[in-house]
Amino acid sequence: EIILHSNNFESVVPEAYFRPYTLKTISLHSNRLYGELPTFEPALNSSISAIYLHNNRFSGSLSPNLLRFPYLQMITLDNNQLSGPLPILIQGQQSLHMLSASNNNFTGELPGIYYGTVDSIDLSNNNLSGSIASYLSMNSDAGYISVLGNLKMRALSSGEIGLLWDVSRSN
Repeated sequence: EIILHSNNFESVVPEAYFRPYTLKTISLHSNRLYGELPTFEPALNSSISAIYLHNNRFSGSLSPNLLRFPYLQMITLDNNQLSGPLPILIQGQQSLHMLSASNNNFTGELPGIYYGTVDSIDLSNNNLSGSIASYLSMNSDAGYISVLGNLKMRALSSGEIGLLWDVSRSN
């Protein structure tokens, strides 16, 4: 484990932190870390189950590899300066329970999220666009979904509200 949170470190994160084969947790939240996120290689870090990078100053885009760890259960990216489009987030990911990426600068359409066990998805306060209805209908099993504060989101029509009601009642 790498547990270095809440220390007011101000630095670029060394790539070496993400190279060991046996890491289970990376907790670097609540520092003043900056720069682009390191390149994550799931084949090299296959045992990672939790990544906590919130409350820093990371910038740049999110690598699709970040969500391809086979045992990843939680990832927090909130309150950084991450930008660009979000990749299809959880394709075939069966272990992820929580994804939180609020208060960044992600842009583009809401990504498709295909998940097995995700309980919580928070993408609020970014610059995402798209239809809330199609996003919610794809993700009706999640316990908590927030896309608030994405000013380019298209609101629900009365017909879409009925569709979502039907989807939620069938689960």
